[in-house]
Amino acid sequence: MLNDPNWDKKVEVEIGIDEISKHIVRAADWLEANDWIQKKLFGPNEESACILGALVKVDPDHIVGSSLGTKDAYTASERIRKHLKVGLIGLWNDTPERTKEQVINMLRTVAYKGGK
Repeated sequence: MLNDPNWDKKVEVEIGIDEISKHIVRAADWLEANDWIQKKLFGPNEESACILGALVKVDPDHIVGSSLGTKDAYTASERIRKHLKVGLIGLWNDTPERTKEQVINMLRTVAYKGGK
């Protein structure tokens, strides 16, 4: 049997999505690998985050301890807000029956729709 050590490596596929969608995908990937939380932006030591926290966390210019995001994080959050048809993403994130899987799936859906 042949064995290729690259089989277990994650492959990134570019499908022509814009930079904001890539930012959203990075947030989904981050949440998949870390803990998702409700009712606050970040957990202790930023090892967990809500949707907005993840968008800030994956920003290349993010400074640990800062809740400030960049234009990309803001634009991504607006795209998500419009997709969800809500006034505040945090209210959707904090709905008691919400699950981490729902959050990740929603982020990927929004990313691959590209703001449409």
